[in-house]
Amino acid sequence: MVGDISFAFIITVKNGGMLGFREAIESIKEMDYPFIKVHILDATSEHDVEDYSKLLVNTDDRIEYHRMQPALSMAALWNQGIRYTREDYLIFVGPMVRLEASMPRILAEYIASKLEVHILYSDYDEIIDNVRMNPQFLPEFNLEYFRHTNYIGDTIVVKRQLFRQMGMFTERLHFSFTYDFFLRAYENRLNILHVPHILWHSLTLEGENMSKGMREFLKKSLSEHKNVLMAHFSRLDIKAEVEPDQSLEYFKIKYYGDDYKAHRREYLLVRESGILVLKRRPIPILYGHLKQDDVAIVGVRFVGPRRTIDNCGYIYDNEGMIYPACYGQQAKSHGLYGRIAIPSDVSMVDPEYCMIDAKFFRKAGGFDRNLSGKEMMMDLCMQARKGGMRVVYEPMISVRRLSGESYSNEQVHNLFYSKWRTVIEKGDPYYNQNLPMGLSNYEL
Repeated sequence: MVGDISFAFIITVKNGGMLGFREAIESIKEMDYPFIKVHILDATSEHDVEDYSKLLVNTDDRIEYHRMQPALSMAALWNQGIRYTREDYLIFVGPMVRLEASMPRILAEYIASKLEVHILYSDYDEIIDNVRMNPQFLPEFNLEYFRHTNYIGDTIVVKRQLFRQMGMFTERLHFSFTYDFFLRAYENRLNILHVPHILWHSLTLEGENMSKGMREFLKKSLSEHKNVLMAHFSRLDIKAEVEPDQSLEYFKIKYYGDDYKAHRREYLLVRESGILVLKRRPIPILYGHLKQDDVAIVGVRFVGPRRTIDNCGYIYDNEGMIYPACYGQQAKSHGLYGRIAIPSDVSMVDPEYCMIDAKFFRKAGGFDRNLSGKEMMMDLCMQARKGGMRVVYEPMISVRRLSGESYSNEQVHNLFYSKWRTVIEKGDPYYNQNLPMGLSNYEL
């Protein structure tokens, strides 16, 4: 039941973190959920946090204070926090974070509605000069997108028993221990779920910009993230090259697919007449994705004649209507959350130019001949997702449609909807319900 689910907040404080610590504590004090515990892990060399915490402990029996060694890494502090807890789920609070008072209640309701929940993350926004802005409306766990950029943020929820199964946070990591934890969780086939509510706020100081020191800090962080990602690829026997984009916002990943000529029977390259490919040697790029065991279909970016986006894959609403992602936006832009520029898992790619895993295609029985147009392709993509496989959008390859695209009729759409109704009504897992649905999507 909802009221029986307990939570432990783990709040760590390092030197200089008093402001963020106060914000987190004050927001937790406003929560009226009955089953919460707060563990303050003080790793500062000063006494401000200790003095303030002892006042809190005397007035609120939900709060416990723990003095820690200042030399401990954040991962080590979180691991120590885990050892203090007995609650069902642990909420790890990142630095400079304010929490929503409704957070534990919303989490409890969400957990109670699912069969099994291992890890949770939520939407969030920024607070700059006491003004809320830049909401991050995230998708369900998107492996391809996550490999390229850690979009989840630094406040997460984990089932306490999970740490017995897959171990603790990796303490030698200073910047990427949550990134590493999520990748290991994926490899262990654990449920990583997204709550489509803004449950926390990142506090950003007014006037912050990318100083030289911050840029060097970011480079160190990206270097460590890259090492974690390469270790992930090694465990999965995936050959890839990884380099940060010049923006330092995401990685460029080149999966090895140069051996495609020796594996022609393993893939089907779909290319309709009237398709102009604007990238040299696209097949190795596509096959680099497809040779991964969990990828069924990989598609590309379609651009219009005026350098605008035709589609970056497709999204669908809860009535099964299919819309081109990022339609009409500038092809040279990154798009909202980098949706145009960054490879990601999607619900469907354009059927007029894509690569399909031949083994999956045969097992699925090919395209459903009772369908046509986009519904026919979406049906195949739905089958892939039902079988635990992924459909990937690759923006490195752009193509242009020189002739008109094919459309289906209402009868075909109704047939498709009746076939997948229970899945469709849940909504597109790779598109946040808080964003606008229709041709004007991936916009705020």
